[in-house]
Amino acid sequence: MFRQACSKTCQEEHMQLFVPYYLKRCKHKISPWYILCKKYGEAIMGFPERLKRLRQEKKLDFAELAERIGIHSTQLRRYEKGESQPTLEVLRKLAVVLNVPGDELLFDDDERKPPEKLAIQFEAIANFTPEEQKTLKEVLEGLILKHEAKRWTVGT
Repeated sequence: MFRQACSKTCQEEHMQLFVPYYLKRCKHKISPWYILCKKYGEAIMGFPERLKRLRQEKKLDFAELAERIGIHSTQLRRYEKGESQPTLEVLRKLAVVLNVPGDELLFDDDERKPPEKLAIQFEAIANFTPEEQKTLKEVLEGLILKHEAKRWTVGT
């Protein structure tokens, strides 16, 4: 049903456009999960592979996992093959049943980590007292708000 590859130029085109809208018009019929899990031709583990790996790690078969999240096992197979996309509600249920954070289902480990240039700072922050961490969090939230406000007012 879905093709699993396209030319690099076409992949870039898919990535730059709003994926759900573009898929309605896509002549290549690329799986939405495949598009979301590609980085300009560089393959990374996508949602279907992560779902299958997590299900197997928990030693659950299709029927058992499907029953626990309230869907048919055929639908779960479609998710693992990349032929269908789960709703946000199903993603939430999968995360709960598989006992993993939701972002672990959607993103690779390297996509969930802080940038390398900030890794040392994050390690140091982990050693702060709770009060110091609270203060730092408030300072960061203020800086983020300032940055967002500046970004929105520059265009006006």
